[in-house]
Amino acid sequence: MRYFVGLDVGGSHVYAALFSDCKENTEMVACHYSDIDSSAGAFDIIHQFKASISKVSKDVPSGQIKGIGFSIPGPFNYKSGICQIHGVDKYEALFGVNLRIAMTDVLSDFALEPGQITFMNDAEAFLLGAAESEGLSGQNTTALTLGTGFGSASLWDGIVLPGFPGKGYLYNDPYLDSTAEEYLSTRWFLRQFLHGDGVINTNIEGVKELAGMADNNPMIQELFQQFGKNLAGYMNQLTTYLQPDFLIIGGNIAKSHPLFAPSFTRHLISKPVIKWMDDTSGLAARGAVVHHRTDEQEGRVKAVKRKSASPVLPPLKPVQTNGYDIYPAFPLEDGAINRGFDSLAEFISEQESRTIILDGYIGTDWNSVIADLSAVLNINNTGYLYVDVNSALLSEEQIDNKVEDYLGGDDPVFGRLYDGELTDFFDQDKLNLLKQSSEKRSILYGTGASLVGKDLPVIYIDIPKNEIQYRSRAGSVCNIGKQVPEDPKTMYKRFYYVDWHVCNRHKQQLLPELCAIADGQRDGDIAWMRGDVFREGLEKMAGSPFRVRPWFEPGVWGGKWMQQTFEGLNPEAENFAWSFELIAPENGVIFESEGTMLEIGFEWLMYHSNRSILGEDAGTYGTYFPLRFDYLDTMDGGNLSLQCHPQPEYIQNHFGEMITQDETYYILEAKPGARVYLGFHEDIKPGEFEAGLNLAQKTGTPFAADRYVQSFPASKHDLFLIPAGTIHCSGKDNVVLEISNTPYIYTFKMYDWQRVDLDGKPRPINIDRAMENLDFSRAGKLVSDELISEPQVISDGPNGRVVHLPTHKKHLYGVQRLEISRAMKVSTHGKFHVLNLVEGSAVKIIAAGRIAELHYAETMIIPAATGEYEIVNEKGSKAGIVKAFMK
Repeated sequence: MRYFVGLDVGGSHVYAALFSDCKENTEMVACHYSDIDSSAGAFDIIHQFKASISKVSKDVPSGQIKGIGFSIPGPFNYKSGICQIHGVDKYEALFGVNLRIAMTDVLSDFALEPGQITFMNDAEAFLLGAAESEGLSGQNTTALTLGTGFGSASLWDGIVLPGFPGKGYLYNDPYLDSTAEEYLSTRWFLRQFLHGDGVINTNIEGVKELAGMADNNPMIQELFQQFGKNLAGYMNQLTTYLQPDFLIIGGNIAKSHPLFAPSFTRHLISKPVIKWMDDTSGLAARGAVVHHRTDEQEGRVKAVKRKSASPVLPPLKPVQTNGYDIYPAFPLEDGAINRGFDSLAEFISEQESRTIILDGYIGTDWNSVIADLSAVLNINNTGYLYVDVNSALLSEEQIDNKVEDYLGGDDPVFGRLYDGELTDFFDQDKLNLLKQSSEKRSILYGTGASLVGKDLPVIYIDIPKNEIQYRSRAGSVCNIGKQVPEDPKTMYKRFYYVDWHVCNRHKQQLLPELCAIADGQRDGDIAWMRGDVFREGLEKMAGSPFRVRPWFEPGVWGGKWMQQTFEGLNPEAENFAWSFELIAPENGVIFESEGTMLEIGFEWLMYHSNRSILGEDAGTYGTYFPLRFDYLDTMDGGNLSLQCHPQPEYIQNHFGEMITQDETYYILEAKPGARVYLGFHEDIKPGEFEAGLNLAQKTGTPFAADRYVQSFPASKHDLFLIPAGTIHCSGKDNVVLEISNTPYIYTFKMYDWQRVDLDGKPRPINIDRAMENLDFSRAGKLVSDELISEPQVISDGPNGRVVHLPTHKKHLYGVQRLEISRAMKVSTHGKFHVLNLVEGSAVKIIAAGRIAELHYAETMIIPAATGEYEIVNEKGSKAGIVKAFMK
């Protein structure tokens, strides 16, 4: 036999009921009602819940309790089990507390998993319990609970809804000169009675006492009749267009319904079947169990957390047998990286502070992290409270209003970089409430947790940007302050313009004092480092050559070259169009110790050692890494969209970026016949060109791109120059090494060859923005003269030669090709270099006492602080390296 416990939590009571698992019905076996001190401390309240559960289940053999369902008032995060009640002098000590974890811990004898403890709004639980008890599961039913507050829920077309269809919760719905709750709760009775006729009777505390005095008191009888009229008036207002078949009414006030039911029914215009329920708590407990069992019967199917053709970073570095390494890792000494929640729990236990801050990046799965941590931490250290800082966020509407001007309105792609801080999104009064928890033995967790207080140990959970995007595509993450995932592209825009920026500024402030950092991208398996070891690792990396972790994306024009060339890429993927070789805002770097890998965002390195990385350019760019390398693979694929990028003033004024997206195309591989579209024909007429684009966009007819845009043959080692405002795109059958300044999303597509994206939707077209930025003077012979680089040999010797590949005068960076026969020494001269091996199988980079190997097509950063480094070619055939640097 299996059993479930339902717990109805009220402002002054707890009602527990034990139910047996009957397939046809939920049968109550035992129940217990007890008073509760809702003003007590958090641990006291939690143990009172435990005592009620233990009372009704004391005769059940161990292991036969299979779940516990809570019916509890809001505000409450029912999905995660986080109490958010505040400002009502009840359960204040539970504000932010993760009750799911707390109850799992104190009920350890029950051996329940966190998922076996569920939570439901008390009005919704009452509705479910009453619907099952009365056999109303197939009827459109609304339930009202009348008590210290005004609760509501509806069962409509078989779905439980908060409040009323189309309205939501009703307590704050406008009614007469105030809200529904002000007229339909205990407060109305007390206000009318205590202050009626100018007489104040301070001995009356509730409706039950008033009802007991009603027999010989016409004034009280009239008060109840007026309440019935109030209730009818509100229901008439509510049900003008939509009426329930059944109306279930419970709550403490409903126990006195004989005093106001006649007035209510007399004034009620619609005539649903009305059912008055005396046992509100019993039905709510039943409903909480029905809800729990429904979840269980549906299998609690584990939601897909990520959606990608690429796997999550493995915990251990795979053995690289040949060529390009998709998991480049910077080696640290043995023991630098720890693995597993058990070791992290031990580290937490060693801290002197009673409170630990567990902060982290947006996209962290906090439910999973806290469940995994608490499972091991509380084995030997009982008594931790887990407190969610997200309870202190402003409302979703308030946060939306703050960021609205930065999200570009209806523009599906572009916005403006948010210039505020993470603190902008928090309610300071609620943060102060959470500080009460920091005085107990607690773990305060969530993005921004360290805002609760200073001088507390901070452990930071980092998540790579690509992993956040994979999770957003699966609907498993939300933007800051959002409760429900939106379309992935909508979420990405907000991540890019708002969330990532405020989180990055926050982590920069935390870096000097972090006591530990962890890589949180893998479920159930965490890698972490002590803060001092982490900072030492950043210091070492900033003084020697390193690679960032590349990541790969399919695209509608994507090719097959990378998929067939790079070991470890998913052979089942449709294609791989992009490799993010070095896109600083989105790439991570990997540390490795004894085979264990830990990935952190590239920005950590810039915050710690920007001067070591950038050298003399740190004065200009601060912590911003200004160069980008990526691959565009159209081999056996299609053309990119016809496009341009914004002029410098435009990108600064409209989007808030520091520099613009000036690009070059270095051709790594090309099939015979491959071409690059670049610049206009001599006789270009802008108006005619724009009209043709708009016609193609409006009607779906093909656009004659070759009539307006030149194209040039593409061969290995060609360099095409694409300063901002230049019309361009790669044709099919190229592998392009795209070298650019860092901005990377500002592509104004004009024509996309009348195709849809991989999701079946058209890609955004930006003809108007393109026309505001296109440089129509880049046409005719000027294009071949100025936008196709002519190599110039600037040094030649027995060990190799240096070939200058001139870039455009507007480009902020220069490009060279180092052609190495044996070995070549290179000096950074106070500038960082970015290298890519474009010819040959591998070379060694020797610098700062470290030997790093660079394979064909791999990208490597040489920090300015490296000084002199040597490139050694031991393979016999000539090696070619593209080197980019800031002018």
